[in-house]
Amino acid sequence: MLTLPNAYSKVGLLAALPLSIGCACLSFWTMFCLIALYVERKHRLIKDGRWHGPEGKSHHVTQYHDVMGDNLGHWAKTVVQIVVVISLFGTNVSQIVASSSDAYYLEEGNSLDKRQLAILFGALMQLSVFLPTLRHFRFINVLGLLGTTYTAWYIVGTAAVHGPSPNALRGPASLRDFYNGFSVIMSAFGGHAMALEIMDSMFVPEGYSRVYGWSFMYIFSLTLPHSTAVQVTWPDQAVHNGNVYGILPLNLAKQISIYLMLVHQIIAFCLYSAPLYYMAEKALHVHTKP
Repeated sequence: MLTLPNAYSKVGLLAALPLSIGCACLSFWTMFCLIALYVERKHRLIKDGRWHGPEGKSHHVTQYHDVMGDNLGHWAKTVVQIVVVISLFGTNVSQIVASSSDAYYLEEGNSLDKRQLAILFGALMQLSVFLPTLRHFRFINVLGLLGTTYTAWYIVGTAAVHGPSPNALRGPASLRDFYNGFSVIMSAFGGHAMALEIMDSMFVPEGYSRVYGWSFMYIFSLTLPHSTAVQVTWPDQAVHNGNVYGILPLNLAKQISIYLMLVHQIIAFCLYSAPLYYMAEKALHVHTKP
């Protein structure tokens, strides 16, 4: 969320909006297909008597590679698992880097540099291993939503007070800038590497497609206005600042936003690391679903 203004500036506002919507549509279609495959697999395993454990409930967490492996074979399960591990590992590292970058802007002349802050947040985020399933994230997810909502509209408000720039519709400076910006947009609106674990934790997984659709509407209501506002107000600064906090003036509203976003990023790390923990448990043959 905090890097999207930089991505919008790199690809240009006129390209950023259709790219965001296009990536979201592709992600939604992919998720719809995955849900159908998940439900089909669940019904097949229930029919064969392999879904429920001795206690009368599912005894393992269904993951992306489980679904693809059952439908395409063992080779697909291995390939998908490798891709998902790489994707989630990179996303978790980015959450640690983002947290250290945010904390660095809490005060001028921070006594700790970004590397030291990254080590501190990396150690703190490892505590996520003690959360058994994604059902235990419900309350802290509300805190994350409050943080993103406040931050998005705080940025829009600050931009509105500042006023627009005449250079707002600038295009990408180079093909490299366009690629870098597009990769961030694709990651923000097109990711679904840990979606099946969330769906599997629901009491009615079949309703996930409806929830997923409404969540995208909410995401659009936050990300499109604040990214557009930054691009319209500070186009030249946005292209050189990977974190939007590097542009905004330091005041109490900004500090509140940073604290809330730190909570959000810790939650995001917990969510993205959970599938990796499940894979490790399965590899060590110690996995059971609580």
